[in-house]
Amino acid sequence: MKKIKLAITLIIMFLAFNCVVTTLMYYEIIATDLGPIHRYATNFNIRTILVLVSSVVLQLFLADCIKKKKEYCNVLAQTVLIFLCIFTIDTCGNFFGWYSVGLSYSVIWYDNMAHVVIPFLMVLCAYNLLHYQYKTVSKNLLILLASCISMSIGAVWEFFEYYSDLYLNTYMVGGLEDVETDLLYNSIGAIGGYLMLMFVTRKGKR
Repeated sequence: MKKIKLAITLIIMFLAFNCVVTTLMYYEIIATDLGPIHRYATNFNIRTILVLVSSVVLQLFLADCIKKKKEYCNVLAQTVLIFLCIFTIDTCGNFFGWYSVGLSYSVIWYDNMAHVVIPFLMVLCAYNLLHYQYKTVSKNLLILLASCISMSIGAVWEFFEYYSDLYLNTYMVGGLEDVETDLLYNSIGAIGGYLMLMFVTRKGKR
């Protein structure tokens, strides 16, 4: 229960942070010399909506897990913590403008790093849930499925970024080369997660 309470607290803190920053940007209270923050205000609004929806879903699972076994609670708590890591990486990229290569505030390697680490974490998250639900299924098959889920989500996200820029006036896509590079690093991250889980399961640690 302590892990669940911690996860819920972290989610609330993250949402509060997102809402405060978004509000400051909307009313132009944040100084304009922090260029990337102002530029990515719309991105933040969209991200906040996604995080709110995701958090509601996670909260429903967490509420349900109280009635379940302790193992189920631990699995969901771990899942929430992984999602918080993903949200934090994405938030920092938008808040500090690290995603935008070429600007004075950008960190050239950050976008590539995010597209490796996030799919890697998603493989762990997917496997964690699949392994709990389907314990009789081969671990190798579950790891492969978790990796495919991660890569599929990465591909869907690229579609979302394109149409978000098209209809919601965001700044998520840097061109065709950016999309291709993102998909490449998404695959590297997912494959990395696959290889790590294969190594760990063969060592009997899972």
